[in-house]
Amino acid sequence: MSAVFEGLLLRFDGVDEACFQIGSYLKSKKVPISLDYRNLDDDVFVIFRTDDRNAPFSEDVEKLAVELSAAVNKALVVRYDSRTGYRSSSYFEGGVPIIGFDNEDEIYLGVNEDGTLSGEQFTYDQVIGGVDYEMSQNAIQSGLEKLGAGNWDKLLEFIDNQS
Repeated sequence: MSAVFEGLLLRFDGVDEACFQIGSYLKSKKVPISLDYRNLDDDVFVIFRTDDRNAPFSEDVEKLAVELSAAVNKALVVRYDSRTGYRSSSYFEGGVPIIGFDNEDEIYLGVNEDGTLSGEQFTYDQVIGGVDYEMSQNAIQSGLEKLGAGNWDKLLEFIDNQS
């Protein structure tokens, strides 16, 4: 089954307390996309789109990230489309976009003929067709690292459960 996800992650020490505040904030916002929110784990809160996922990714998510990162200091916009293999994340701090990661920023490890990892790292531009590689760090993992919170496996499970 394919999954398409667009949302943003916020880091909070008290996620349960933030839930009430974010809920009130989102109800007051007039945006043309449908949003919902959940705790991802003890430190990360996720706001995500619930409208038709055949719709293109929306700039409204970035506008929301600017506003919320100005209020809580850090936000990470995450976009994922398993149909095309697209992954991206954009890190915001203090209301300002700082850095973005996409497929071209991903890191791959070479695979030896016996199936073991060679230890050699490759970027997207260095990957050669017909040669085996294993992804070491994807664009969303790079964003989570920059945010300093969140877990790729938990996020992917969350994304899959939204489909």
